Amino acid sequence: MKAQNLLLMLTMLLLLAGKVWSQAPTVNSLLNLSGGCWVNFTPPTNSLGPVSNCQYSLNNGTTWITPSPAVTESPLTISGLTNCTSYSVKIRIQHWYGYSDRSEE
Repeated sequence: MKAQNLLLMLTMLLLLAGKVWSQAPTVNSLLNLSGGCWVNFTPPTNSLGPVSNCQYSLNNGTTWITPSPAVTESPLTISGLTNCTSYSVKIRIQHWYGYSDRSEE
């Protein structure tokens, strides 16, 4: 029990230490599709664990959409978009301990 408490306290310290968990994913390319797009990305290299999902935003990070089923590797497929409309697409990676920073693309 003491080891579990110590591990929990260590995890909390890492989380509070200033975003130690994960930098932003890198968007390598966007491929336009009719009514959607593919986002080719590389997850952050400083993660503390595996990717559990990849969220995306169509409004520069104001609101986030969580795909179901989960997207754990590239590419991310986004559907339901209006053709000839501009979107400010951002992605972030979800891990067991929270979310990465958002992408800059």
